Amino acid sequence: MAIPVASNIIPRNGNTWPVVEDVFVKGGFRVVDDLAARDAINPLSMKQGMLVYVRAGGGSLHKLDVVSPPAWSQASTEGPQGIQGIQGEVGPTGATGPQGIQGEQGPQGLQGPQGLQGDQGIQGIQGEVGPTGPAGATGDIGPQGVQGIQGIQGATGPTGAQGPQGEVGPTGAQGLQGLQGEAGPIGPQGIQGIQGPQGEQGLQGPTGPQGLQGEAGPAGPTGADSIVPGPTGPQGEQGLQGLQGIQGIQGEQGLQGIAGPTGPTGAQGDIGPQGPQGIQGATGPTGPAGADGAQGPQGIQGATGATGATGEQGPQGIQGLQGIQGEVGPTGPQGPTGESPDMYAVTLNLPYDISLCVPGYLDTANRMYAGVLFSRTVDVLAAAPHVAQVTNAPTVAVTMDLMLNGATSVGAVSFAGEATTATVTWSGNHTFVAGDRLTLHTNSTVDANMQNLFVTIVGRAAAPHGAMLP
Repeated sequence: MAIPVASNIIPRNGNTWPVVEDVFVKGGFRVVDDLAARDAINPLSMKQGMLVYVRAGGGSLHKLDVVSPPAWSQASTEGPQGIQGIQGEVGPTGATGPQGIQGEQGPQGLQGPQGLQGDQGIQGIQGEVGPTGPAGATGDIGPQGVQGIQGIQGATGPTGAQGPQGEVGPTGAQGLQGLQGEAGPIGPQGIQGIQGPQGEQGLQGPTGPQGLQGEAGPAGPTGADSIVPGPTGPQGEQGLQGLQGIQGIQGEQGLQGIAGPTGPTGAQGDIGPQGPQGIQGATGPTGPAGADGAQGPQGIQGATGATGATGEQGPQGIQGLQGIQGEVGPTGPQGPTGESPDMYAVTLNLPYDISLCVPGYLDTANRMYAGVLFSRTVDVLAAAPHVAQVTNAPTVAVTMDLMLNGATSVGAVSFAGEATTATVTWSGNHTFVAGDRLTLHTNSTVDANMQNLFVTIVGRAAAPHGAMLP
């Protein structure tokens, strides 16, 4: 027999344990271990559309499509694909591998003799390059003449065929290094800066005690009285020198005076004449690279000498072996993973039953006996298996109205005479939103025997994860 409940069921004394187990809820969401446990659910607890989560096989969600006989289908929990994550930054470039060993340089070819330069005539077709004659001794550079007026540039003749490339001659021995020139005179020393004031003299230590005076020597014998003074007697021995007194404590050193300003730097002396360049010596081993010195002033540019004939180009050296390829640099850090779809973020349409209970007799006409205030959006389908019962049947047919917000009739609960089970009908499918009120009213026909009414309306509600139904 059903027990009427006048309010919500909550744990007593402020406790927080569950007030009901899912195995005791009819048509509600349920969790089982495997398919055998799902198939063993009592049919009295089943409702079309109920969901069961099966843990076995990695977990799956099943929906009851038909109650009798039970027919299940697997419900999808896959949500929309998440937004692709931002691509990670490219990792740093790996270190460059070591440079390969340079190939040996081929021998330098012999330099051909330089030919004599003939008089320049009218430029015509360029002839073949003659053999290079022997290089003459370099003469002294004459003074640069006044630059003449530039003549009209003649038309460029056709370029002659290039002669065969001559072998490069061997490099001559390097001459001895010349003697170093004498150093120029040292410039005058700059004026010495003003000396700072002398610090205060420390306190003088106490004077030590004076040494004991030595004993006086014995006096010499007195000579006879004479008109002529006699010779002075020998001087007595000098007495012992007294002990030296203890040296007094040295006074504290006075504060150092403030340093005077530095005097100006003296003018730099003239640079001495450069000595004659000696024979260049043999090249010594290459020393370590020194620090770059300050760049000196650029000298006056000398007059441009006559351009010598171009020697034949030596053969190209053998190409060196290709260097070993450097190791591949380390892979950069992987970019952050894009957001994965949350299987629990999907929205499920779960069963949402609405129960109305009216304890006692329903014997007053045109009265509201029960109602519910919606807190969320709930869909009610007219074809769903809604049920209603009373414990004491009416003796005549009785129909009660289901009203939306007290003004619109959206359904009816109808009992036939002597029947304890009613037929619940709706004017169509309805969607109730938060704030809507669904109330149950009697009409003009009532029965004094009708007692203890129970109505269950089958609905469904959207249930995203984090907002599951209570």
